[in-house]
Amino acid sequence: MPHRFPVRLVGCLVGCTVLLAACDTAEVEEGGRYTEEELSYFAEIAFGSEFGGGSPVVHKWVRDVDVRLAGAYTRADSLELAKVLAELTVLTGRSVGLTTSLSAPFTVTYTSRDSMRVVVPQYVPGNDGFVYINWGAGNGLTRAAVVIDRAVPELFRRHLVREEVTQGFGLLQDSYRYPDSIFQQEYTSVTTYAPIDRKVIEMLYHDEVRVGMSRETALQALRRVP
Repeated sequence: MPHRFPVRLVGCLVGCTVLLAACDTAEVEEGGRYTEEELSYFAEIAFGSEFGGGSPVVHKWVRDVDVRLAGAYTRADSLELAKVLAELTVLTGRSVGLTTSLSAPFTVTYTSRDSMRVVVPQYVPGNDGFVYINWGAGNGLTRAAVVIDRAVPELFRRHLVREEVTQGFGLLQDSYRYPDSIFQQEYTSVTTYAPIDRKVIEMLYHDEVRVGMSRETALQALRRVP
């Protein structure tokens, strides 16, 4: 992403393409649900990613998502994750919940900094939190793994789990635009979704936005949503 706590990078994975939309106006096309400002932020956040080789097309879960919590987490950590998953259930229209199954497609692990690469081999050293995702031939997400440094104070763990888990749903970019956004590029301790974050998540998981769509095709589809 990067964030620093106090001077460390916080990372997510897959791709280094930053796609910036040009329009900052808040006007809505006649009959449209989303403003141009919201569409512009969606275009910036939902395509490509900060690290790795992600493709600039729509990637998202096309089924319900079971999430397994692992590692040296606290009760506060588990409660915060459950809160995030409950919000994502509403925003994505997917059933997103905790499971103890070892075969769960999505894992969130709290561990020591030295063990992060053991848990997620693609982990980039120096990060307090990290997410790695996989998708299949049709561009639907198939697996995601989040790893968080258990030594980070609770407030920042709350921020990290919200950001990394949300990015594990296909929103892998960061931005300097909105200080209260969970996708803010600079250091932040934000622990709630900004209103525009909720819109971006909702847009990605709208039925009109399909996996594999390009940025322009997805924007065209969203502009037609009444």
